[in-house]
Amino acid sequence: MADLDRSIHPDIHEIDDVDVLIGQIVASCGCLTKTPEPKYHSTDCRYRHLVHRLEELRHTNVRL
Repeated sequence: MADLDRSIHPDIHEIDDVDVLIGQIVASCGCLTKTPEPKYHSTDCRYRHLVHRLEELRHTNVRL
């Protein structure tokens, strides 16, 4: 997750609620990739950043 440029979508890294984050993931892809696997999305894709933020939250056990 550290490889992502936090300046592209700084608001994503302020989200601390898993439910809110999951709601934002729906239709968030800006690079038109048709797979849920974040590694195939562009590095500046909002979906990719949201999925990585979700992983960060899950690893820190926030509301799980």
